[in-house]
Amino acid sequence: YIQPYSACQSTSVVLEVVSINAVATDGTRADVTSQLQSQFTYVWEKDGVTVPSATNSSLSLVNNAENGNYMLIGTLDSFNPVSNQLPVQLASQAINITSTSNVFCNSADDIIISTTTDLTGETFEWTRNGTSINTTESSITVNQEGLYQLVLTADGCTIPSNEINIAPLDSSLITFDTSDNVVFPEGTSTTVTASGGTTYQWLDAANNVLSDTASVTIDQEGTYMLVATIGNCSVTRQLTAEFLDTFRIPNVISANGDGINDQWVIPNTYSNNQEVNVIIYNDQGEELVNDFGYQNNWPSSSTAFPRQNMIFYYTIRNDQEILRRGTITVIR
Repeated sequence: YIQPYSACQSTSVVLEVVSINAVATDGTRADVTSQLQSQFTYVWEKDGVTVPSATNSSLSLVNNAENGNYMLIGTLDSFNPVSNQLPVQLASQAINITSTSNVFCNSADDIIISTTTDLTGETFEWTRNGTSINTTESSITVNQEGLYQLVLTADGCTIPSNEINIAPLDSSLITFDTSDNVVFPEGTSTTVTASGGTTYQWLDAANNVLSDTASVTIDQEGTYMLVATIGNCSVTRQLTAEFLDTFRIPNVISANGDGINDQWVIPNTYSNNQEVNVIIYNDQGEELVNDFGYQNNWPSSSTAFPRQNMIFYYTIRNDQEILRRGTITVIR
């Protein structure tokens, strides 16, 4: 062999004369390769049969159909030396297997693994994690995780296919490049990108399709849904978006009619929201305001404040919990 060769792994090999030795009557050997190699005529034999048109000092083999035991017969005048014998076992064409999916959604989800290689009359086995599971079918149906492979035995060689790893669905593979709750300034937009899926579809709360790609651009508050696929499986992820509060809830207002800080204006997270209840009390516990969707309009221009630095109390809540509590000092 004059090139790297491994039985059942190499797909080609070149056989060639390496040395020619002259043997004296006393058994002494002398290397005469350089002097005589070109003067010999050659015949290659495979398994004792002459290889047609193989008359050079080298022989190139490129197909597993040429596997066998080779030797070379040289002729120079009346000399007919015979070489040593070399076995050749070339690998056949690589075997490839494919699957309908690499992920099974549940135990009832069947995945088919198959090959385009014709297995008729061949000796083969399907393996899972290295253990034989089927020796008769040209394709197999599986619903268990594991490492699957097809192993063919041909020409004295064991020929393994590529491996396919079948795994159960892992919904955590679908990720966002942000948290599940995004906050951004009102009047701007934010882009969220998902990864880990095969396909993506973004929906708003009304099930309108916003995007069929991994990314969606959001410019409104609300709840958004991502439906992604991994193989044949569907994964749903929810995302909420809200505007960034650019100021805090004020605890002092000056109701003096100058148009500056005359009314209690709260962040838009709480105002104009029909799911948020804003209640304002006086120091006697009497409700002055009890609004859903508070309009940032208290006190009105007609509200009277008989004393300086009057203190009022507020509660902001939704159906489940109290969101904020505090005091409001009115300076006139």
